[in-house]
Amino acid sequence: MVYFSTLSWKYHTTLPKEVVAILEAKPSSTLVYETLENGTVLLTAKSKTFKDIAGSFPKKKAARPITGEDMKRSIRQLARRER
Repeated sequence: MVYFSTLSWKYHTTLPKEVVAILEAKPSSTLVYETLENGTVLLTAKSKTFKDIAGSFPKKKAARPITGEDMKRSIRQLARRER
């Protein structure tokens, strides 16, 4: 099947809805253009959810809970600085 779209002067285009359906693309999908030596361009879409990439983020250590005494100490220190 052949589909068409027009390239704007800003190099933007709208994918035909049939192509979006074939690619299973979503608004947050990354479109990948692969050029072959014969001039053919392959278009694929990569859709990742947060759940897919969650393991790639560094683990954050749990913070020590702030106590009422910690807050009072901080307030006293700030009050001394302002004098």
